[in-house]
Amino acid sequence: MKQGLGRGAAALMVAVAAALASPWAAASWGLAMRDSPARDFDDEDTRQFLAAVRQVLDAPSPPQPLEWRNQATGAGGSLLVIGQPKRQGFVECRRVRSTVYSRRRQGQPQVWTACREDSGGSWKLVSAN
Repeated sequence: MKQGLGRGAAALMVAVAAALASPWAAASWGLAMRDSPARDFDDEDTRQFLAAVRQVLDAPSPPQPLEWRNQATGAGGSLLVIGQPKRQGFVECRRVRSTVYSRRRQGQPQVWTACREDSGGSWKLVSAN
């Protein structure tokens, strides 16, 4: 049953923004993903997506592609760090290309950047474009 975070892309992106500790990022994610397969995600799809985001951001270099799939719903996606840009005020950043899909929709790649202010800190979404 769909509930909570599983009710659409905007809710999913609020969860991503919260997971990355950025108060303003949800609107950017919501716009970027509003017509994406993420709108079909249920709570478990969302949990698996967020776990994959954390895993790809915390992975050591060199970047490796990360694939995830929820066998129960057919949702899944891929994430790949495509760069490590320098941003003022942050010690570490990752530029990521992600694509998600559901049983009903195939998504288009989205590119976004997350950074952290200190090496042990939480990631913050700084751009979604």
